[in-house]
Amino acid sequence: MTKTNLFLLLSFFIIISCNENIEPFGEFREKYVMNSIIRADTSYQVVLLSKSYITNNFNPLSDSTNHSIAGALVRLWNGNDVVTILKDTIINRPENDIYKTPLYYTNNFQPLPNSSIEIEAILPDGKKLKSSAMVPDRILFNKELCDTIIPPPSKNYL
Repeated sequence: MTKTNLFLLLSFFIIISCNENIEPFGEFREKYVMNSIIRADTSYQVVLLSKSYITNNFNPLSDSTNHSIAGALVRLWNGNDVVTILKDTIINRPENDIYKTPLYYTNNFQPLPNSSIEIEAILPDGKKLKSSAMVPDRILFNKELCDTIIPPPSKNYL
């Protein structure tokens, strides 16, 4: 194919191509999110509830509205028993931070390794978020059998 034919072919596609506006955001659907950190090595557990949002531009930090959810009932199960109800509080954040995020926490539950846990959040509007997981087994290091320098000077492996 010659350069002239290629140019004519490309020109043809440009001329007949569509001129339709593209909506980069798409259709907005409100979704809820429950993020949690459940650790087996401490009794301090945290949950953050928030919802999706749309901004007026491409910078999500331009929106100064707090999209976290306060006033929900958050419970933790260990097996079939409700272990604890998490408290709703405001975490300490830097002075210039635009968000004052409510954080649900408990300081009186330490899950056992290899046990099942379940988290349920009932939002103020009645919607329910639920999740479950298995707590991993503890990882213990035997310092007598482990090298303290990584990698050991006399070995080429860890």
